[in-house]
Amino acid sequence: MGFGFLDAISYLAIQETRDLKREKKHEYKTKIEQEQKCYKAISDASSNLFNVIIGVFDQTSGPSPDIVQNCMALPYHAFLSVLQVQTIPITAQQSKLLDIFFKTINSASVSKNEFYEAIHSSTKASDDIEATIGISMNHIGLFWKHFFQAVYLTSNDSKPLKKVIEYYHILVRNFSAIGDQKSTLADQICEDFSESLLYQFEEYRNTPASNADSMYEPPFIEHLNRMKEIAVSLKEAVFALDGEGPDMDTLFQFFVYGILYDLVSMSHCEDSEKGEILNRAFELSNINGEFSGYDIIENIEKGTDASELVIFCTSTEGENYGLWGLLILISNRTNRDDDSLNFVKECVAFLEGIEYSLKTEYPNAGFGDFARQYMEYKTTKIVEHYFRE
Repeated sequence: MGFGFLDAISYLAIQETRDLKREKKHEYKTKIEQEQKCYKAISDASSNLFNVIIGVFDQTSGPSPDIVQNCMALPYHAFLSVLQVQTIPITAQQSKLLDIFFKTINSASVSKNEFYEAIHSSTKASDDIEATIGISMNHIGLFWKHFFQAVYLTSNDSKPLKKVIEYYHILVRNFSAIGDQKSTLADQICEDFSESLLYQFEEYRNTPASNADSMYEPPFIEHLNRMKEIAVSLKEAVFALDGEGPDMDTLFQFFVYGILYDLVSMSHCEDSEKGEILNRAFELSNINGEFSGYDIIENIEKGTDASELVIFCTSTEGENYGLWGLLILISNRTNRDDDSLNFVKECVAFLEGIEYSLKTEYPNAGFGDFARQYMEYKTTKIVEHYFRE
């Protein structure tokens, strides 16, 4: 897990050791020694937790970008669990570690400020964390569903889960130890996590194979759903102000046609194969519209009205910024500027997930970095057009 976090934590421990050598008071010396052990334990557990989980996915088709991202975020789920029940304010040691974590790991859409807000109240950030990496006896985050799938496909036993539990416990206990040292709440957090993880895995193993696919959708479907939620919510917000709004369902559907068409068009395969790949992308995205991938390519080749709407919705050329621009304008109009930014973030994650799946199924098509290149180009054009001085 070479993401800077471990190196930074190690450096923090070295700093504490230096202070320790300078300090002669026995009590302070003991305190620093204990903190140093906690920092090292957290560093090692973060690395080991990541390696165990990614190691399981490596035995299947490999981890998707979403899986890697959420795996890197697991430590702050442990940290948040501690802080939500801790009866004293965040200590200087905990704050120092969190600063390092958020500076060195760009793992999720949750910022440091959003993380701190989630400690004391239910927020969108806390809901997102629970939806992806949260787990309890009556709830399972999307990340864990896909981890269970990977475990089932490889060993189908609880050995990897026991390792995950071991390292998660180390994170919780040591983060708690640099906080409220008198608290025993870490014991309950660890017990709840262990019971929930093992219980939910058994539930998965007992799920009929015929229901598994519908219960455990690919992670990128979540991003597509969030994109639509944002778009529809903005339409409703502007409708509340003006009494009218765009046909967001149609615009969004053609927008998705368009971004998937653009992604597949970047592939290195023959034009005759692109219809099949685009159709597969539609299937993976659970698109059940009136057009198939073959239809979209045929319409664009013929320049039909449908093709014009596809091109309009995804365009970032001239003065036409399609759905991108419409959402930005509505966001400004309704004082919800974060929504248009979140829409772009979800779009990046959606396309990266789709590309990962297409890369697995079509290894010779060149997929691997097209989604990032495409979204970098689009966001650059959007920023230049709407946010230039």
